[in-house]
Amino acid sequence: MRLSDVILMYAEALNENGAPAEEVLDLLDPIRTRAGLTALDDAVLSSQTEVKQAILDERRVELALEGHRWFDLVRTGTVDAEMEQTISSNYYVFPIPSSEILASDGVITQNEGY
Repeated sequence: MRLSDVILMYAEALNENGAPAEEVLDLLDPIRTRAGLTALDDAVLSSQTEVKQAILDERRVELALEGHRWFDLVRTGTVDAEMEQTISSNYYVFPIPSSEILASDGVITQNEGY
């Protein structure tokens, strides 16, 4: 886990709880500056939906090749749209190892589809 991941999660949480766009986008500026990108214009991105998309785009770029993308797509419900095909929801979660199911004496059950 990197600091930029934590900052992006915090920005997303603030946005979902109705924080002003300027406050949320100000959190992204240091990440973008470090990467050599320009700051986001809070006058252009004013709605909560636009800010959310900006955060998700920033996560896609900043955390590329670090294994976060699939979980972001599942969490936001955009798997099918981004993959441009229908993906079975069985693949949204991983199988629970058999050893864990056996060790729980039947308390834990296997995820659906496995």
